[in-house]
Amino acid sequence: MTKHKAGDPADFPEKTREPDATLRVGPHGLLIPRQTFEAWEARLTAEVGFSKAAIAAELCRRLGL
Repeated sequence: MTKHKAGDPADFPEKTREPDATLRVGPHGLLIPRQTFEAWEARLTAEVGFSKAAIAAELCRRLGL
């Protein structure tokens, strides 16, 4: 028997996958699969660029705010 620390890769036989994304608007929350979110985000930034202000403005426009 070999000693190992908690969290050693031997404790996790399967590779841990990236967490899903949570979209939260006020009291509403949606769990979105990571790949779906990343594809959507790539399309969004292709349309409006990487500026936080531009992304926020586009999200507000899409939400009708």
